[in-house]
Amino acid sequence: MNNAPISYRNGFSMVETLVTLAVIGIVAASVVTNFIGNPPSAQASNPDSENSSKESSQLARNIVPSFLNETNNSEVFSADEQTILSQSELVARRMELRIIQTAMDTMMIVNGIQAVAITSDTRDMAAFPHGNPLYPEYIRNTATQFKYKCDSRGEVTQVDD
Repeated sequence: MNNAPISYRNGFSMVETLVTLAVIGIVAASVVTNFIGNPPSAQASNPDSENSSKESSQLARNIVPSFLNETNNSEVFSADEQTILSQSELVARRMELRIIQTAMDTMMIVNGIQAVAITSDTRDMAAFPHGNPLYPEYIRNTATQFKYKCDSRGEVTQVDD
């Protein structure tokens, strides 16, 4: 039977089998994706995520006005102070306070700390709070623009110069 012409052989050649398996694999992958859903790596091109991106950009446009309108218990500016401070300085103060508070919260969670040493007015984050400094692990710069103090619970308060 080995001497028979190619047209009379039974079965498929190796190339035909591989091409058939490749086509079946592609079809199976598209069918599985349609029934199960997109994997996380493909969700960036999903139309639903485009809507959330539009919502995120809208939210980003509203961040600066929200800093100007909200009041935080740890910092309260009187009407006179708000007229003295420019809006950009007010935004800078609030943003820096949030960065320092977030760094403090992160440091306390990572180290399992329930209470920190009460720290007086300082700009030096390499010594703030005493015993568990925020710089360099939790904040990028040693010095801050404004002065800060904290209570034993880790609540950071901005201090006027």
